[in-house]
Amino acid sequence: MLPLKTCPNRNILRRGSTYLVSRTVFDRAFKVVTKSSAGQSPEKATFRFSPGPVPSRPCLFLKGAFLWSERFNAAKGASERMRFKFLNLYFAVALQCFALLFIACHSAHRSTLTLSVAASLQDSMMEIEAAYQRDHSIEFRNNFGASGTLAREIEQGAPVDAFISAGAKPMDQLESEGLLLTGSRMNLVRNSLVLIAPLGSSLKEFGSLTERQVRLIALGDPVSVPAGRYGRQTLEALHLYDKLKSKLVLGKDVRQVLTYVETGNADAGIVYATDAQISHRVQVAAVAPENSHEPIVYPAAEIKRSQSEAVAGDFITFLRSPTARAIFERHGFKMA
Repeated sequence: MLPLKTCPNRNILRRGSTYLVSRTVFDRAFKVVTKSSAGQSPEKATFRFSPGPVPSRPCLFLKGAFLWSERFNAAKGASERMRFKFLNLYFAVALQCFALLFIACHSAHRSTLTLSVAASLQDSMMEIEAAYQRDHSIEFRNNFGASGTLAREIEQGAPVDAFISAGAKPMDQLESEGLLLTGSRMNLVRNSLVLIAPLGSSLKEFGSLTERQVRLIALGDPVSVPAGRYGRQTLEALHLYDKLKSKLVLGKDVRQVLTYVETGNADAGIVYATDAQISHRVQVAAVAPENSHEPIVYPAAEIKRSQSEAVAGDFITFLRSPTARAIFERHGFKMA
């Protein structure tokens, strides 16, 4: 392998005819390939740009099979060597500038979409976003959490393009305040509620929660977590809530409730069926009757002050596509 040499421009390293150019702010790298034939002069060399993967080292690789590089190595006179050395540096710097300008123009068209999404959708949304990115130049900024908390952040001016809630109430609140783009709201998927316990537990039904061996029951905070509100409704419908209030430990979102049960910090918990499905450390003890709580529907909508209205609208439409549907259903959701 040829040794690395530093050119007079300290930002350029050379290994033979390969130039390594300093890179700090660009998302992508491009290979710059030159084509030349025997007898062709440097001035007539042509260049072709093709997209390449981001290199692990912070530099752009500018590779040129320069005809004059061979002549430079064969040159004997000092003046001839200096002339070709100057040409090498001149064209390397020119290629650097042209490549960086090309990348900057390309990157300028890359969109960014900021989403606030219910925590229970995290795994399925990451897959759906990856599928969408295969055909779109876009970056996602995700904020996963309790739907009520996310709604309050939007009310307070958080820069969000679209919101997907785990219940109608947080979305209703934003709609009543005129924060949703008119006509963009739609019901996306449905879920069910289950009672979970650590693997090996003898718990088999909601009624067994009153037994002495069940000391702590994890539940999402009903004030901000839709799953917690549905859980409370279920316990009230089964006439168990007043008996179990002293055993309840509240979580900030449904994933925290799942963690409490997985780690044994709670003897039982109430979560969505889709959350129970992703864990290998809990078992489903019982399914909440559908008539014991409000319908569990996940609405999605664009935020009126979004700076990427067209992109947000296109992505929300994609959420109803066959590709997204297959991902949702694989994670246990049902289309609304």
